[in-house]
Amino acid sequence: AGMAALAGSWIGGGANMVAMREVFGTDATTFGQFAVVDVACASLWMAILLFLANRAQQIDTRNGADTRAIDEMKARISAYEAQNARIPSMTDLMVIVGVALGGVGLAHAIAAPLSGWFKANVSWASQFSLDSQFVWVILLSTAMGLGLSFTRARQLEAAGASRLGTVFLYFLIACIGMQMNLLSLLDRPWLFLL
Repeated sequence: AGMAALAGSWIGGGANMVAMREVFGTDATTFGQFAVVDVACASLWMAILLFLANRAQQIDTRNGADTRAIDEMKARISAYEAQNARIPSMTDLMVIVGVALGGVGLAHAIAAPLSGWFKANVSWASQFSLDSQFVWVILLSTAMGLGLSFTRARQLEAAGASRLGTVFLYFLIACIGMQMNLLSLLDRPWLFLL
């Protein structure tokens, strides 16, 4: 279960790690231990990547890599951000928080009866975790976020919606981490080798 959470992190970041924790029922101590391992390994890997990033052009030249498409994409993204970025107002921040909490609240309200219906009426629901309320909260929240990206709500990104979402994610992981016994990691140092 801990390795599943860790794999979730490396595949898709902290949000996936938390999702894997819920799906596989990882206890708080094990999750916390793997979160520490994840941060330690990620920090080491980041140091290596930063070291290599300064030499990217030399490495690309030596390998004959054609990076024009990547360079063009970077330029387009930078231009888009520069054109649309703004300092968030209090209204922006309140709307971002309201949409986020309202969407998650709605997902929770719908997920309970939906998971119950699937559990009672679909024989294969447990095979795909469709009888799990948490899975439906994630699916519904994701679908709402994706749906909102096709509306004017997408303009909230210019005010820092993703950054605020990252803050919420760090709070969630910190809350989970507060439930763990960090000293128990000393009994399992092999996790770092893993």
